[in-house]
Amino acid sequence: MEYEKYIVDLKADYTKRQELSDAWKLEVYNTHTDTWAEKAEMPRTCSGMAATVFRDKIYLIGGVENIQGPAVKTVAEYDPKTDTWTQKAEMPTPRTALAVSQGGAKIYAIGGTDVVQGPGLMTVEIYDPITDTWEKGTEMPTARVFLGAGTVDNEIYAIGGVAQGLGPNILPTVEALPLKSLSIAASNKKQTVWGDLKRQD
Repeated sequence: MEYEKYIVDLKADYTKRQELSDAWKLEVYNTHTDTWAEKAEMPRTCSGMAATVFRDKIYLIGGVENIQGPAVKTVAEYDPKTDTWTQKAEMPTPRTALAVSQGGAKIYAIGGTDVVQGPGLMTVEIYDPITDTWEKGTEMPTARVFLGAGTVDNEIYAIGGVAQGLGPNILPTVEALPLKSLSIAASNKKQTVWGDLKRQD
């Protein structure tokens, strides 16, 4: 996949009964021509999943297939070159509203919740796209849902989120997972005034 050309947009429609519709679309935006194109539909309806790119393929992990759940373990791989989807090994823990990030040729599935609007999880599970296998990772200190994650200088950062469901308090917490030690620790220097301003007491 040429990253400078394509942005993937995953869309769903909702029915009046608040259920996810079957008409899930994969749409690709070409920044060079300013045009959209429909691609192969996803193999399942889904919301609240996490997505990442590894070796030019897109991975969708977890989520819910209905508005009220339950959370699923499903992993789907999309190959832009062939416009095809492939089901992969399921994640050990069903989760939605989780975050994913890459490190050391593996995908880390972090936090989220196993119940819609339920309490956040400390769970970290590691997926190897090459062998299509999962392993348990070190739990992060703070359980949370709707968090963000990213990898910088061989460390995975888990950022923000809420403790449960939709809040109400937004967490200022940032925790780092050094990939060499595979141990997650709170990064106090990263708890800045930006996080405090976002918190509602």
